[in-house]
Amino acid sequence: MRELDDLVGALADELGDMAQAIRDGVARETAAIRGTCVLCGERSIRLPSPLPARNAL
Repeated sequence: MRELDDLVGALADELGDMAQAIRDGVARETAAIRGTCVLCGERSIRLPSPLPARNAL
């Protein structure tokens, strides 16, 4: 029974780590879309455009 408890605990820790990594990735992507620095939160001068350039079509 102790081994099962250890296994379940290790699995819960791993899932928690995975969830945190996903949250961190989403935060980075959201900041990139908004044009803000992940570290300081300052807005960049150039914002990424969600639309392709006109001459690219």
